[in-house]
Amino acid sequence: MPSFALDRDRSANIQVLRAIAALMVVFEHALADVERATGEHVIAIWPGGFGVTIFFVISGFIIHHSSVELFGRQSSWKEFAWRRLWRIVPLYYAATMLYVLMALFFSSTINRGSVHLDHLIGSLLFIPVHGVSPVYALGWSLNFEMMFYASFAIALLLPERTALLALVAWLVALMVLHPLASPGTAAFVWTDYHIAAFLAGVLISVAANHWPRRHSPVLFLTGASALLALAAALFAHVETYHIGIVPIALASALVAAAAFTTTADIAGIGSLLGDSSYSLYLVHMFVIRGLAIAAPRLAPITLIGLIISLSCIAAVASHRFFEKPLLRLGQRLRQRIADRRRLQTFSP
Repeated sequence: MPSFALDRDRSANIQVLRAIAALMVVFEHALADVERATGEHVIAIWPGGFGVTIFFVISGFIIHHSSVELFGRQSSWKEFAWRRLWRIVPLYYAATMLYVLMALFFSSTINRGSVHLDHLIGSLLFIPVHGVSPVYALGWSLNFEMMFYASFAIALLLPERTALLALVAWLVALMVLHPLASPGTAAFVWTDYHIAAFLAGVLISVAANHWPRRHSPVLFLTGASALLALAAALFAHVETYHIGIVPIALASALVAAAAFTTTADIAGIGSLLGDSSYSLYLVHMFVIRGLAIAAPRLAPITLIGLIISLSCIAAVASHRFFEKPLLRLGQRLRQRIADRRRLQTFSP
């Protein structure tokens, strides 16, 4: 199957969009904390939850696009699971344990009281225990990610066409069952309509592989700007978790625009932040809390700008010095295990 990009796992446009999505989340959380700390209304809250929806669509897109050659291969699901777990778990566990330490020793700086052991264990296993929110609340989106990864890993056991049909049927069935699930349960979370965002991303990847035509970057930049402005206007005051299919459609349009256009001029910085977007998502709250202690009397707009700037710096540092070394370590460990098994297979 033809690939629409020279590097099948990366597209500069997608990385720019990931950076924008992460910054939307940071910006909304910064606004919320600044307004809470100062009592001043700065501007209307941007839809950070829409940024997460964009993440979900991109996740479906990248997961399929980077796994095309894995369908129907023996034990390919193990390779997929290893890559995904090693990519997600170490940083999330580190962020969660740092949050627990803050809850124990600096409880006044966080928005949660005590941490219960069952809640912590559920959070580390990506199982919703106390509703949708894990101990480190930003991990709520990872509960959806892990459910999607598990579904996709099982689908990899089948040939691609059959796997895609089975995956679509499974995810649609889960959403159909959502009204029957009890609120606050794991079933209620894992059948939520956010699943449609992952499915949309997968379908965009399939389309991009079959129709690899590329268009002017003006289309991407203009379309992205227009849709982001529309999303900001429509969803500024809407509860993110319940906004349904409309933001998923908008997010899908953005990802599709990115997938079918040439490299945007701003790809350099955007790609760097896109690479660091997972770190940006998880570490920015610590920057917010730190500045709330270190600089509580700064003007709101100044504080917001400082939060966004320092969050980007911290995210790039986390990606370079934490994520990338661990990813390289994971690759080496996997290679050693494969080499050892190969030697055992050929040994007399």
